[in-house]
Amino acid sequence: MLQTLAREIRIWAMLKHANVLPLWGFTADEENSMPSLISEWMYKGTLFKFMKTFPKSSRRTCKLLHGISEGLEYLHSQKVIHADLKSQNVLISQSDEPLLADFGLSLTLMQYSTAMSESGSSGKGTIRWMARELFDGASSKHNEETDVWAFGMVIYVHFDS
Repeated sequence: MLQTLAREIRIWAMLKHANVLPLWGFTADEENSMPSLISEWMYKGTLFKFMKTFPKSSRRTCKLLHGISEGLEYLHSQKVIHADLKSQNVLISQSDEPLLADFGLSLTLMQYSTAMSESGSSGKGTIRWMARELFDGASSKHNEETDVWAFGMVIYVHFDS
């Protein structure tokens, strides 16, 4: 599991896009502890919080949607599946750009945590944003299509007036 986690951290560190949160580094305090991932602090918070500061039907909304889709397209071009796209995993930069965060790594960390605690969590993501096929059985896995479904749910949940 630690090798998988290290691979996921390396992948994130190599990603460079205007709509993907840059990884600055990581640290682990103790042996077998969860690593702490380090990135710039986003004072404007999450998309969920930011959307409360202006009308939903505005040019800003279109700009945010475009940025999220650009970031997701970039991840997919790099063969990275987000696997947990939701408004809490989109952070807003100082220049009001949406930055995708917690991609791919969220499932790896959840699996690592589950292995360490031996709990029965399935680790498939956040139910409200999950594509239907992820509920069909253990063989269903996250892919580009399930990410696009989650993006559609972000639009539906937070941008529908």
